[in-house]
Parts: sequence; structure tokens; C-alpha cells
Amino acid sequence: MRRVGIVFGVSVFVACGGSSSDPGTGGGGREPRPVIEGCPVAPPAEAEWGISDKCGLFVSSSKGTATGDGSSVFPFASLQKAIDAAKVNGKRVYACAQSYREQITLAEDVEIYGYFDCSAPTWKTGPAKAVIDGPSSPAVKATGIHNARVDGFEIRSPDATTPSGSSIAVVAISSPGVKIYNSKIRAGAGAKGADGVEGLQLVPDAGLNGSPPLFEVSCKEGACSANRIGPLGGHMGFCSGRSEYPIQPGGWGGIGGIYTADSAGRWVENAPPEPGAPQGPVAQYDVALGAGVNGSPPPAIARSGATGVDGRSGDGIGGFSEIGEYVPSNGLKGTDGRPGQGGGGGGAHAPFRQAREENEQLVTSTGGGGGAGGCPGVAGTPGGGGGASVALVAVQSPIQIFASTIETVGGGGGGKGTNGSAPTPGGEAGGLPNYPSLSGAHGGAGGRAGVSGSGGGGPSIGIAFKAGAPILTTTDARPGPGGAGVPELRVDGRGTVPASAQGVSVPTREF
Repeated sequence: MRRVGIVFGVSVFVACGGSSSDPGTGGGGREPRPVIEGCPVAPPAEAEWGISDKCGLFVSSSKGTATGDGSSVFPFASLQKAIDAAKVNGKRVYACAQSYREQITLAEDVEIYGYFDCSAPTWKTGPAKAVIDGPSSPAVKATGIHNARVDGFEIRSPDATTPSGSSIAVVAISSPGVKIYNSKIRAGAGAKGADGVEGLQLVPDAGLNGSPPLFEVSCKEGACSANRIGPLGGHMGFCSGRSEYPIQPGGWGGIGGIYTADSAGRWVENAPPEPGAPQGPVAQYDVALGAGVNGSPPPAIARSGATGVDGRSGDGIGGFSEIGEYVPSNGLKGTDGRPGQGGGGGGAHAPFRQAREENEQLVTSTGGGGGAGGCPGVAGTPGGGGGASVALVAVQSPIQIFASTIETVGGGGGGKGTNGSAPTPGGEAGGLPNYPSLSGAHGGAGGRAGVSGSGGGGPSIGIAFKAGAPILTTTDARPGPGGAGVPELRVDGRGTVPASAQGVSVPTREF
């Protein structure tokens, strides 16, 4: 019989003779185990005289028991138990057309047939099919199989229920000799990916505002130095107790100068006004700003923290492992923003007023304290990719499928990504009304968090394969829809999560 390449959506017929009753040799040129003497080579539908205890083991979910011996009178209750026994004694497996709630592993040189009517004492073939109703994915597994036949079954994998979970009906690994006849392979729905969780909202645990300037004041000899105190900047602390994000403190205001009036009523400088201190010493975030001095314009507002790196959203298909497991297309996590820079302290000023009498002493106005930097935004977690719905995953397994139907329900939707928590503004600078030259600098706002991407929709694939495409004859593949992607998610001031892709929907996909 000639092999026919994969075609989907239409029927493909064998062009050079042969029939479903001709099992051929096993995959890879390996000869199958000889048939029991006195038993037919043809399948039961074409040789009902072989439906006997000599040639087969019988299975019924309703009539079988745990102590059954596999005979037509005392059948097995478990399809897997029958397969394991047939692997030892070389018989076929005859399954009553009922539902079997179990996960099946195929065995070398074992043929299983599921189109039997067991309502009467004498078993016979019929139009109904046995159902392998897998409690988990995959419903049927084959590993290292060079000769096995599955005939007359409906194979179902359940809808996935865990986030990003996949429903895969059949997985074949290094199994070139599996042949499937007159069957329906149906994968359930892939599960939606989990939505991401927003980042922790940080809150400063200390006062961020700088202290106001101290206005100039007369002093007596010997007491002037004691009055030279610079106002504090915004306090150093932590953002919500997170030690990795210390608050960048504001700089202290500059210390006022000391002046004495001469006989002509002019101020004579004894100690100069000092510049304000730069912002705090935590250098891994930004270089400190300078400070105003002696009535110059106040220092510039401190820089905001750096923005985090944005994560991307997922694609319409992830990947498959070497053992046939689907790896969803998750969104990628963004990174946290960085703390805002503390503002520099304002510089002290020369005297504003005229001297009133000779030898009068004055401590001049200080600068205001700088505001502390704000807390950064914290990146949330990304959205999970949707789970896949795949009827057959074949790795190094160019299996043959005859007169069958392949269906998938559909991929799971992607989970939503996150914009990250909001950064907080920096502290206000210390200042006095009508004396702007004494002000410190405002603290910089915390940096925006990078967004974390949304998960891509899960794929819906009839057959996903690697290293050898399965060969279909008179077989249709009907994939359901791919899982929904997530639209763009925008929050003002907190970035935009890009839209993720809808899952692909294809009859076949090589990976």
C-alpha cells in the first residue's frame, strides 16, 4: 500500500490497492509478532469467526470485574488491564462499545478493537465505538511502538481546568508503527491563562517634604554660632519597608552666615552663608544635584527615577517539549522602576535688611531643605498563555491514520498582563513665601514600572509533529478556534501593555 501525504479538510484515498484489513509490517521495517495459530490476520469486522477466547481478550466497563479473566463470559473491566495482558499472551483486545474512563498506554504488538456489541451472550461487531474518555491529558500514550493497531474508538481528552493547561488527546513518542483505523480523535478545550497580579503599591514610610528656611535673626556675640542650623531635607527611609528601595533623602538647607555692622552701617561678613547640601548619598540611582548659594536661583527639581523595562506580550503559539507537552506563550515580566532622586537643599543668603546700629550682629537666612525622592512603581506579574487544544502530538512518529476524524474544541484565551503599581511623587521643597531664592529643590518622582505582557491565546491544532509527519488516508482534520488574545491595556501614567496574539488554528503544525 502506498503512503499518502497529509491533507486536511478533504478525503484522501489509497491509490494502489490494499484495505484496512491489511495491517502491513511494523514501523521502521520491524516485522510484527506472528498471529496466534488458528486465529485470523484480518480484523474482526472482516473475520468474525475469530471473535473467540482463543484469539482475543474481552473488555466491558459494565460487565467486567476486577477479578475477570478476560474471557467473553468474565471480561476485564479495564481496557489497560486487557492491553497489558495481551502484551504477554499475544491476543487481541476486544472492547465492548462502552465508555472507559481511563488513560491508556499502548503496547508493542497489541491490537485493540472497540466496535463490539456485548448486549447478548455472544459478542459481535456493530456500528458503535468504544470511548476512551481520558480523565487527564493525554488520553492515549504511545512510546517506542513499532507495531500497534487502534480500531473503532472515540478518543477524548478532557477540557483543561488549571490555568494555561492543555488538552491533548494522543501523544506518540518514537512510535512510527502505530496505526489508527475508523476512529475519532477529539481534544477538549485548552484553559485560559491566569491574569497577572499587579505589583505592590509602595508608600514612603518617612516624611518626604523638606523643612522651610529659617529667616535671618539678630544675635548676640557668642550666641551667633549656636543659631547657625541648616533645615533638614526630606527624610531617608524605605518604601513600604522594602529594603531594596531606600528613599533618596533631600539635601539640608545651607547654613546662614554671620555678619557684624560697622560704623558706617555696612554689614561685614564674619562667616559666609553656605550652600545647601546635595541630595542623599545613595549613589546607585543618580548623581546628586548641586545646591543654590548666596541668593542664586534655587536648584533644579531632582530627576525622576528611571523607568523599568517593559515586558512583551505573548504570541499565538508557544512550543512543544520533546515528550509532547505544550509550553504556553506567556507574557514577559517587566522590571521595577527606580526611586526618584532627592532634591538638593537651598543655599543660605546674605542679609536682606540694612544694619540698624554699629556692632549689630546677624545670622542670615538659611536655605530650605530639599524634598526626598518618590518611591518607584513595582512591576506586576505577566499574564499566562492560553492552553492548547491538540488532537495528536507526534514526535518521531509518522503514524498512519485511516478513515478517521480529528477534532479540537479550541485553545484557551490569554491572561491579562499588568501595568505595574503607580510611582509616588517626590517631596516638596522647603521654602518661604516671597523668598524663592531660599527654596530647596523638589524631590524627583519614582520611576514608572515596566509593564508585564499579556499571555498569547492558546493554539488549536489537529496534528502537531516533529521529525516525521503522520500519514492520513480518508481522514479529516477539523481544528476549532484559537484562544483569544488580550487587547491593549492602557493606564495613564503607568504604561501600556501591548495586545497579545490570538492563538493559531491549523490542521497541522510542525515544531
